[in-house]
Amino acid sequence: MPTINYDDLEKVDTQILLTEESKSHDSRLQVELGKRYYRADGVDFDANKTVEFYKAAANQENDEAQIFLGNLARATNDYEEALKYFEKAASLGNDKAQYILGEMYEHGEGTASNQDNAIELYQKAAKSGNFLAQEKLKNWNLSW
Repeated sequence: MPTINYDDLEKVDTQILLTEESKSHDSRLQVELGKRYYRADGVDFDANKTVEFYKAAANQENDEAQIFLGNLARATNDYEEALKYFEKAASLGNDKAQYILGEMYEHGEGTASNQDNAIELYQKAAKSGNFLAQEKLKNWNLSW
């Protein structure tokens, strides 16, 4: 079995990823396989498999998977589910999740509108270098 380069997973054959994931249950492999089922890259498109792999990775605190599932839930107006995933990813320090969660608090998606929480989340994201959060705070004449 070839050694998998985790820094370059997009170049690894899908069947090798499937075999290795079945042994290791590594969240990085699960995210990559979720992407492949979503894009029909080396496998047929399968929405159920996409979600299955992303959920398995999210359950291992993979913030990329949590953001994907949060975006999926948000796109279908399941704001409570989206909030759950974004809160998990934000608690891991993911600036993209902090920004999105800030938007949800700002607009009252899945929660009561809370500008103080929104600003706090935007500031955390901005401190981590999130350009969108920095621009929003600049527009509001707030620092981070």
